[in-house]
Order: sequence, then C-alpha cells, then structure tokens
Amino acid sequence: MRRKTHHQHNTERFFTHIHVEDRYNVELTLYPEDKAHYIFKSSITRQRHRARNCPRIRKILRQEYPELTLEAEIERLEDHIDPFELYRILLQPLADVKQNPAWHPEGDALYHSLQVFELARDHRPWDEEFILAALLHDVGKAIDPYDHVTAGLSALEGAMSPRMAFFIAHHMDAPGLSRRISGPPRPATT
Repeated sequence: MRRKTHHQHNTERFFTHIHVEDRYNVELTLYPEDKAHYIFKSSITRQRHRARNCPRIRKILRQEYPELTLEAEIERLEDHIDPFELYRILLQPLADVKQNPAWHPEGDALYHSLQVFELARDHRPWDEEFILAALLHDVGKAIDPYDHVTAGLSALEGAMSPRMAFFIAHHMDAPGLSRRISGPPRPATT
C-alpha cells in the first residue's frame, strides 16, 4: 500500500494505491468518497482512469477468475497474514514522509526507522520483539500523521505480540523517561 500526494491546480490530493501481488497482479487506487464520481486522468498516460465500484470489480474478477470465491479469498487473506510482508508494505511509504529537521535531521521516516532498528539490534540482538517494535514504531506516520501511534497499532493488529504493541504504544514516552532516569542537567565545572 502506498499513499501518494498529487499537486494540481494549487490543490493537494492524497491517494491510496493498493498493490495485490499475492495471487493476482492488481493495483487499486482508493479515492475519497466525495470524489467517487470524479473522472481523474492518469499522471503518467494522461488517459482517464476507469472508475470501478465494488460490484463491477466483483464482476470483472469473476470473468477473469471463474474459480474464484471472493468470500473464501478474503477469509484466506485474513487467516494467513504474512507479518513480514505486512511490515514491508507499511514501511515502504515512510520513505515519502518527511520529518521535522529539528527533531529528525536524518530526513524521512523510513531512514529514521532503520536507524532506530539498527540501534535496537546493537543493544539487544537477542530480543526479536524489541527489535521489531523499534523498526515498526513509526509506521502510522504514513497513515495518519496526526495520530501515528494509534494508526500504526491499528495497521499492525494481528501481526504483533502484546509486548511489541506496548513498546509501540509507549515509544513517545521514551524521551521523558530518559530525562527522569538521568536527572536534570548538571552544571558545568571549571
């Protein structure tokens, strides 16, 4: 899944692109409900997008894959989540999430997440839950920059342990905790 920003006529629009590559090579673009009947043009081909609604997509899928039972396929996907594929899908869009240079001079959220992952791996190489939580702590920033913790936890639901969820839920508390443990800054000695 990728979230793309498109600028046109002094307007900024956000689109969610979903790539389904498990069994079927499909790309879906999700539009806001208020734009459901608007005809967009491809930024690449300049051709009109062919809008499809759910019943029409079901009909096309049944024509292309007559053996397909959509309900069974949805159930299969829900029951057989590959957590590492989900992690990859959630991490990729972070490359487009620019961060405040005052707090994150490294630039984008993906680079930051990889730095935190590396520090966690160096500090606790035996602790898989800790390392994965470090890697995934900011995945929600590509989903909802205003509440990235809740968005990240929701996106990772079913693909993380309770301990990972705890680390991610409380990662914003870490700077304050660090200051309380180390105490106030000491005055300089001459």
